[in-house]
Amino acid sequence: KEMINVLLNDNTEEEMNNLLNEYIKDCEALKKYQFSDKALGVYIAQYIKLTVQSYKVAKDKGFKSADFSKDYEIYKSKKGKYMDYLYTTYSTDHFIKLNEKQYYQINDKNNYIKSPDFSNYKNLKLKDLKAALKLLDSIANHTPNFQEFVIYKIEIADQYVIHSDTLADNSNEIAIGKYKEILDQNRYCIY
Repeated sequence: KEMINVLLNDNTEEEMNNLLNEYIKDCEALKKYQFSDKALGVYIAQYIKLTVQSYKVAKDKGFKSADFSKDYEIYKSKKGKYMDYLYTTYSTDHFIKLNEKQYYQINDKNNYIKSPDFSNYKNLKLKDLKAALKLLDSIANHTPNFQEFVIYKIEIADQYVIHSDTLADNSNEIAIGKYKEILDQNRYCIY
């Protein structure tokens, strides 16, 4: 609401209507996403529906109308329930109380390295880097844990960048390919 008030001061009614139409399109596009948490999906669907409704009321009746005020109160109430669900189901404060050292301890990639063969990689890396990277690539491709997969692929790519002068003529392209393997997964990883 505060952002809309700012926009109202800077835009004509026509510009505001065009902006609201764009916001409505954005909301409609968000409806296609599916969530594994069904309750979250219901809350989000309701939130998007109410948001679109509020934009339409604002467009048709104006932000200063009694209709918009009434609609906005309903919107606020439902938004509050949605936000309460988010904050109670998905804790967002667990990093706030951490200092930098604690944060990095928790997110240390060594916490995710589970393969017993990783120590073989580290030993082989000192003797034969090319063979070690092949081993690590095999380990990465057989791990079911996405965080671990990413850690290994980044390690491989980084080694190709660091040792680009000795590993291969196309080391940088190989590294980019390894980074792309991660990105092509379309999944989130903290690394």
